[in-house]
Amino acid sequence: MFGASHSPAAIFVIPDGDVAALISAINTANTNGEEDTIELAPNGNYTLLEPAELCFRTGLPYLGPDTGGTLTIHGNGARISRDSGNPNNFRIFEMSNGNFAFSDLIIGGGSAVEMDPCWGNPMGGAIFMYYANLTVTR
Repeated sequence: MFGASHSPAAIFVIPDGDVAALISAINTANTNGEEDTIELAPNGNYTLLEPAELCFRTGLPYLGPDTGGTLTIHGNGARISRDSGNPNNFRIFEMSNGNFAFSDLIIGGGSAVEMDPCWGNPMGGAIFMYYANLTVTR
């Protein structure tokens, strides 16, 4: 009898305020072919100083399909936000063609003022998604 094969889980624990580690975890999760979980520090604060994706004006790297299944971000009460003093407008997340789950996460400070410079689409303030499944808990 043959059963469904599941990829092993990858867990990334991100220290409070370590945006570089968060970006690295997302980039790895996009390509490792595993179920991925990103654990943010309890009540942590992750301030995005500039867009990680310049063309799409997104604070964190694009969340895309990965053959491993769902990317889960456990916020543990943490906040991800754009630096309020940054004159550049950008959204926080962009995702497509995958399965994602966020829990206990606060997302703030993203801007929906401009159109993205590559496609001319509205930017969306917090999350811009298409052809994606997102489950949000608390």
